[in-house]
Amino acid sequence: MLSRLHAWWEGEDAETEDGDAADSGAAAGADDNAAETVGWPAPRLAAAQKLFGEGCTIPGCEQAVVQLIEPLQLDQEKSVVDINAGIGTAARIIAEKFGCTVQGLAEDPALVEQGTKFAEKAGLGEKVIMREGSLGHSGLENDSQDAIFGLAALLGQEDKATAFLDMWTLLKPAARFCWRNMS
Repeated sequence: MLSRLHAWWEGEDAETEDGDAADSGAAAGADDNAAETVGWPAPRLAAAQKLFGEGCTIPGCEQAVVQLIEPLQLDQEKSVVDINAGIGTAARIIAEKFGCTVQGLAEDPALVEQGTKFAEKAGLGEKVIMREGSLGHSGLENDSQDAIFGLAALLGQEDKATAFLDMWTLLKPAARFCWRNMS
């Protein structure tokens, strides 16, 4: 079971007990739209969206993001960077609920492409800008952001001190950041 779950998560075909490759797309219930996506493997994206809703990849998607970001008192004049944005789920929620402009950072160009498609589909193409990058390699100007947001954004960071320094340099004076490590 663990090898099948790992194969599904990574978008690979799991071997069945008789040694043949299982069709992970059928097992995950992938539909034609999900099969055309890039970034996350189609079966993984289809299963996540079936569990959490279209364009969502985390449990309690909208409610969790709003609850975390609401204390930052964002509005249409504010700019936010979503570090480790994946397919831009939180970036879209923040832009839609608070009206601010959100830069979503993802290291994988395929995730940037996927996130851009979801933002455009939601009518948020002007408010959500997906960018290839990461902390320290974002292409964003120093002192340019009103807030930084991240869900599980620091879990893969080896050097947390440098990550916090990189966040600090992006923030305007009196700006804020919030993140939640999910474990």
